[in-house]
Amino acid sequence: MEEVMKQKLLVILAIIICFGISGCQSNQNTKAKQTDSKQLAEDAADAEDSSNYFDVNITFEDQSREEKDENGALLLTITGNLPIVTVEGNDVATEKINAYYKESQKNLEDQIQEYIQYANDDYVNADADRQKYWNGYALGESYQTARVDSSIISIIEDSYEYAGGAHPNSYRTAQNFDTIMGELLKLEDIFTDTTKAKEFVNEYLLKLMKDRVEEYGYFEDYENSVGDILTDDTWYLSDEGLVVICNEYIVSPHAAGIQEFVIPYSEFPYLVEQYQKH
Repeated sequence: MEEVMKQKLLVILAIIICFGISGCQSNQNTKAKQTDSKQLAEDAADAEDSSNYFDVNITFEDQSREEKDENGALLLTITGNLPIVTVEGNDVATEKINAYYKESQKNLEDQIQEYIQYANDDYVNADADRQKYWNGYALGESYQTARVDSSIISIIEDSYEYAGGAHPNSYRTAQNFDTIMGELLKLEDIFTDTTKAKEFVNEYLLKLMKDRVEEYGYFEDYENSVGDILTDDTWYLSDEGLVVICNEYIVSPHAAGIQEFVIPYSEFPYLVEQYQKH
């Protein structure tokens, strides 16, 4: 009987020890999980805080040159520059933004080679008088900065091409990058409500245009084309507000030139808070 009681006591003691060990391990795991969660939260907060201190440096590398044929006749004049962006302490954003411009430069170089061939064919087939006054073709792609800070990097691109004719064709676009992620931003990324924001912009532009009709000589039906002005690459942010680019021939002739319309931050209610400038 005593032997049986001893065995029961040993079993009970073993069970108690097992529960004790399990409880300790559970507490240790819980504490570890709590510590990991706390550390992750602190790391995320630090990352968010540090984003406010990103320094952005942008330089421009001259890309201008002339291309001539074997006899020295000018075929093509290239004018422009290439942005080189550095977001200090953020290699990911730096690489993404510069990769975009390297690809743009590659595409431009392909266009340059095509224009050299076109210009050469045109020059060879031109008569003596035309060759005498020949100035070649031209391509341009130049960049300049607009707003650059820890939230957004806005860069304006002016392009033109000339292949004979009365005047070159010019157009303006812009690239807007999120400084932290290095992503190229679209309208849906900066508007709280894209549909309402576009409606607001169109109405705002119409109001401004009505005061400029005589100055810019808008087409008779320009009001029907206002909705074609704002696209994913015809806007940028400045220190003053949202700038909308209106290129030639959308609402006005070449003589009116490229126009820009500024909507102050204080008057535009649909901009995501992250990109506001107070």
